[in-house]
Amino acid sequence: MKLYTNVNFGDGVYPGDVVWCQEEPKNMGPWPYTRARLVSTARELCNKDVVFKYAGRRSAASPATGIGSVHTLEQAKLLEEALVA
Repeated sequence: MKLYTNVNFGDGVYPGDVVWCQEEPKNMGPWPYTRARLVSTARELCNKDVVFKYAGRRSAASPATGIGSVHTLEQAKLLEEALVA
């Protein structure tokens, strides 16, 4: 973070441009475990209050929809949120 001085890290309340992206649903994969650790690491090592944006599938009971067309739509939305929004 110290190397990227032009990145908007947010103000501690509203997110900046830092995005966590994962294919797994929000309640699966590393996001639930990693989020608090990313925030505390940014605060302790870089003295920044960062609010990370989440780009990924919404919480679900299953890691896959089971319908190819829905998966394709979810994948396109995920990439749009991660790279454009």
